[in-house]
Amino acid sequence: MEERRAEQAAGTTYMVDQALGGGGDRAEQFKKGMVGRLHYLETVEPIKQLKRERRLSEALALCYGAINAAEDSRDGREPAPW
Repeated sequence: MEERRAEQAAGTTYMVDQALGGGGDRAEQFKKGMVGRLHYLETVEPIKQLKRERRLSEALALCYGAINAAEDSRDGREPAPW
């Protein structure tokens, strides 16, 4: 299970790194979705880990940051379902 989580997180990080490194409109769009040093897509596993550790206030704060970043990056489109 842990290996699967790590693989999924690495895949998301790779996609975000590629988007940010590619420049142009896509990079600008991804920059709008940043929560500190993470893109909101990369916050899923850290939020789950905080919940597993019963650090619920921190998980909630990160979750709200991810929500705000997702809404900031939507450019009039429907917000992300997560």
